[in-house]
Amino acid sequence: MRKAGINVLAGIDSDPKLKETYEMNNPGSVYILKDIRNVTGTDIERIFKGHKGPKILAGCAPCQPFSKMNKKKSKLHKDYSLLLEFGRLIREVRPDGVIMENVPQLSDRGHKVFDKFLKTLQEVGLAETHEPSLDFASYGVPQHRKRLVLIAARNRPRLPRLIYGPNCTKNFRTVEWAIRKYPIIKQGHSESTKRNHSCRSLSELNLERIALTPHNGGSRKDIPKLFWIRTHKAHRGHDDTYGRMKWTDPAPTLTCKCLSVTNGRFAHPEQDRGISVREAAALQSFPDRYSFPLNLQVAQRCIGNAVPPLIAKKISRSLLKYIS
Repeated sequence: MRKAGINVLAGIDSDPKLKETYEMNNPGSVYILKDIRNVTGTDIERIFKGHKGPKILAGCAPCQPFSKMNKKKSKLHKDYSLLLEFGRLIREVRPDGVIMENVPQLSDRGHKVFDKFLKTLQEVGLAETHEPSLDFASYGVPQHRKRLVLIAARNRPRLPRLIYGPNCTKNFRTVEWAIRKYPIIKQGHSESTKRNHSCRSLSELNLERIALTPHNGGSRKDIPKLFWIRTHKAHRGHDDTYGRMKWTDPAPTLTCKCLSVTNGRFAHPEQDRGISVREAAALQSFPDRYSFPLNLQVAQRCIGNAVPPLIAKKISRSLLKYIS
């Protein structure tokens, strides 16, 4: 958002482990460690006080309750309410612009919550445009990542036009485009000349599995069944686990466990290891200067849960055209 020309005054989150990362990479913007349910419109107005120009609120409620990975359809998850808490702040602050991102299932299994959110925008005089399943690869992120994206302003805004893909002017950016440049490292090691170029250790058995997986897109199905885990022998799903990325394709969707080869197609296309923090960040379009925690668990959560910066920049620029 800062790259788009927006003065980002503050970021609010309830996770204390993200504070250092946020402040280290965003000087001049304050990290407010607080549960959004305890934040009031008055709190937000205090942040805006003394600053001229239009006010923008950007909110990304946790996607887990709406995600297809969440099988608890019958039980209302407490996080369902967090999008409505964002709506409450919009009602109290009445900003000039709004940005919201979530998983595509928000408009499906979470449609009741989403409809209430849309009604709030209408009540405060904001016209919205949303795309229920936008593949971020179409905007130049080297990763297939489908998300619901919404922008709202007094005048109905438009999302940026798609640039990359089969029916566009440019081909998708690929894994090779994003990470081929990084030095070779071994599993469990780091590379001192490149910030955060560190990857997780593998057990002896998992290292053997990855070594047997064909380069450039191989999967667990390509290795002898002797090395399959018991669950995979009895279950046909989760084909991407222990899989390698393919140089010539965008990466699969990165999750908050994107450094683990046991949780998706997160193995390097050639080297016998999972992708590094730096490589995961590049696939999410973070610049190399962006620093992440040395703790790999925290780092992968920062990256996997993030809105790709390139997407935030493009969407913010598009919204600004409709805000005087």
